[in-house]
Amino acid sequence: MNIHLNTFNKQLCHFSFLLLSILSAWVAHAQEQIIWQLNHAPPSTIVHGEFKNKGFIDLILKEIIDQLPQYEHVIEVSTLASSSFEIRAKKNVCLPALFDTPERQKFMVFSNASIAHPSNRIVLLKSKALTMPASNLRHLLANKALFIGLDQARSYGSYIDAILADFEPADNIYRRESESPNGLIEMVVAGRLDYTLAYPFQIQYYLQSHGFNGDNPLIEQKIEGLEPFSMGKVACADTPWGRNVIKQVNEVLARIKPTKAYQNAMTTWWRQSAADPTFVEYYQNVFLTH
Repeated sequence: MNIHLNTFNKQLCHFSFLLLSILSAWVAHAQEQIIWQLNHAPPSTIVHGEFKNKGFIDLILKEIIDQLPQYEHVIEVSTLASSSFEIRAKKNVCLPALFDTPERQKFMVFSNASIAHPSNRIVLLKSKALTMPASNLRHLLANKALFIGLDQARSYGSYIDAILADFEPADNIYRRESESPNGLIEMVVAGRLDYTLAYPFQIQYYLQSHGFNGDNPLIEQKIEGLEPFSMGKVACADTPWGRNVIKQVNEVLARIKPTKAYQNAMTTWWRQSAADPTFVEYYQNVFLTH
């Protein structure tokens, strides 16, 4: 009887060891996976259609992923609101280019700058430009007869966010959770909104994709007091896992940001703006040092 019991115990120990090894390998594998979440916001991220995966953030993400072979990389389509919820829940989720804000710092950890581009503009119909001076955002927001459309979960950068915070909530500020901020531009064109905020490359993409060849109904205006260029960062859940990922991402960025391949990827949809001497100087003296 003792012989059979000893044999059973040995088999049980062996099975337990195998089960523990399998579980350990599964846990290690899960820890080595990065879930990159993207929303459809062409031309920065393009998750479907003719130019799928060819947005400029899609391309810089590929540059980063290629330098992190130690991880399994999974790309998911999500909304910014959903991604924020999952990161708050401390899941192994990262975003490739996000504004670093005090609110997000409560639950996210950020890399050095992963992207630089022209800042947001005020976008309105040309037909309204004479009666609606559009450079001072505070003056526009104070006019309750003018309606602005904004994305629900999006940060527009610290300068704009601070202005919006002084006015929201307000009946003339319309927030919506949308698959793409380009939908707000469409609402401006249709006359359902007086104005919105968007990047120059978003406006150009919208016009090209909707057949406005040489017949641009929109005008874009620089925002008074706003820096001409903005930077985004890789963001992950503020956990030991996330902090370790960001540490490695920073090492990768230090190597690849100065390369021509990275610069070309980042400026894919806005080559003309990227050739501006002021941006070239910004890229060299600010972006590469942050």
